[in-house]
Parts: sequence; C-alpha cells; structure tokens
Amino acid sequence: LYQVQWKPVAPSQEKISSQLSHHWLILADSTGVAENLAAKLQQQGHECSLVYRGGKYHQLAPGKYELNPCVAQEWNCIKRYQKPVKSP
Repeated sequence: LYQVQWKPVAPSQEKISSQLSHHWLILADSTGVAENLAAKLQQQGHECSLVYRGGKYHQLAPGKYELNPCVAQEWNCIKRYQKPVKSP
C-alpha cells in the first residue's frame, strides 16, 4: 500500500536548540548516519539512545539497544530505560 522513498536534501546549517536538553531516541542501521546524528546532538548537550534492529532485545552498551521491531513488548523494554521528559 505504501512505500518509503527517501530523497536527498542539502544539510541544514541550522542548529537544534541546545537551550533545553532533550533525550533523542534514534532508530539506527549500519550506515553510520544515526551515530553521526547522535554525536552532533550530544555536542549540543542532548542525550541520545540508539536502537538497532536485531533478533531479540538486549542492551549493547549504555544508550545502545538492539531489538526485534516486530515484537511490541521489546519496545516497552526501551521505554523502561528512557528518562522522563522535563517541561521547560
């Protein structure tokens, strides 16, 4: 019914606001794009959790997880490690 189609765009020179620290949940693959995004966000004072597709849930390292995206209960495991969102 739907098909994902990515289109390249020029990178934004705009910085993500670092006035408020946020926790980003980034879905990652083996291309390295997610890791580069996480590094830039962390340089601006944000926290990041990277989630990779895998056979079953486990924590690879602090802030790095692997899970089977087809198993809803595994997403709940990720929520357990997320910090609560703080209001400004």
